[in-house]
Amino acid sequence: MLVLIRNGGEVTQIFTPQKDAVYYMGWHITSIADMGDFCIDDINITPINANDILVDKAVAVVPLNNLTTIKVFVKNNGTAPIDSYILSYQVNGGNTVSEKVEARIEPLASSEYVFNKKINMSAFGKYEVIIKAELAGDANLDNNVYIFDAVRSGDNDLDFESCDDFENLTFVTSQNKEWISVDGDKGIPYQIGNYTYPFVGEPVALLAFNPDITVPALTESKSFKVAEEGGKRYGLFMSVNSDTCDDWLISPKVKVIADDAAFSMLARDVRSTSSDIADFYIEVATTDGLPSVTDFERLTPEVCHTTTQWDTYTYSLGDYIGQNIWIAVHHVSRMKYALLVDNLTFSGCEGSITSSNQKVEIMNLLIQPNPSDGYCEIVSEIPVTSYQIFDIQGRLLISDNELYSTRVPVNVTSLPKGLYQVCVIDENENHYTIKLIRE
Repeated sequence: MLVLIRNGGEVTQIFTPQKDAVYYMGWHITSIADMGDFCIDDINITPINANDILVDKAVAVVPLNNLTTIKVFVKNNGTAPIDSYILSYQVNGGNTVSEKVEARIEPLASSEYVFNKKINMSAFGKYEVIIKAELAGDANLDNNVYIFDAVRSGDNDLDFESCDDFENLTFVTSQNKEWISVDGDKGIPYQIGNYTYPFVGEPVALLAFNPDITVPALTESKSFKVAEEGGKRYGLFMSVNSDTCDDWLISPKVKVIADDAAFSMLARDVRSTSSDIADFYIEVATTDGLPSVTDFERLTPEVCHTTTQWDTYTYSLGDYIGQNIWIAVHHVSRMKYALLVDNLTFSGCEGSITSSNQKVEIMNLLIQPNPSDGYCEIVSEIPVTSYQIFDIQGRLLISDNELYSTRVPVNVTSLPKGLYQVCVIDENENHYTIKLIRE
């Protein structure tokens, strides 16, 4: 017997038919105390293969660094148990890493696997990751490959590709820093037509919106199918339907270290015409702890009116050099429908993108112990030929350019407590940057 206990959803029943047998399928529908109508739609009878493995999803576990972990979610899509299979990954067309997995997966059950071999994603930029599963006797090879992009941005930069679909409270960067939302108006936002998606009809400030997985998908909507090139998600501020919006997206704490420091982001109105376009302010706070919305002041006095296409909005932070600040996008539209934002970035701040010539290399390279009380070592699979240690202002403090070893002792007793960057070069001229904490 199959029991559907809530509105909406899918029910699956597996059975093994006998050859030449005839089967009749029927439904007996009841509801508790006649609580409502019951509808059945899209009835499918689908043959299931005995051996079939599906790569359902894969992610690069944040933070992205020189030892990034790849996690894969697989499903046994067949009727026979799986006891062993092979998973592999390839990054930016480089070498393929394959690992044999020996773990039982029952029919239609799912499992996750974390690769033992890690990947260097410390260089800024986008990484195309191709995951492949191999199963002996697999009858369906069309679902064995999964491709995704991992984006290594600045420590505090927010690309909504790094967020979970329809996240609405915290938005995690590729370096595991959190932006947060604050719903100041507590109003119910507009709903997008007859489409359903998480948090419809609930008071939320912002969603990490993916138009491909609404129900039905918004793939044909010119208004909402507008993620920036190559992306799937964006930040969506939906306006409340009766008053002025008071919704906030607040950055992590950021230290300004250059007089040309700046904050920039992409923004646009959701509509394709210029009427009733969305409005926002960029605001800044300088409190020591997590600020409240009353701690913010506007970077510029004028409200910013968006356009009907993605534009870059840039704001100088030079007046705050040497200070820790918080940046907020403050959505203040009045019955203007929706504001879209993406790619929120900092320059001239700690953890900002500067430059990098790092290559994608699959290897293990680390500093241990880290944090260090004064003595540590660089451990690498490939011999290290040199290293340099810089402070957060980019000043060279310690270097050694005459090395050839997979274990390099490092003495940092002369350095005060703080955060440093160690730049390492191996014999193949691969460059790696590792953060070192001196305690």
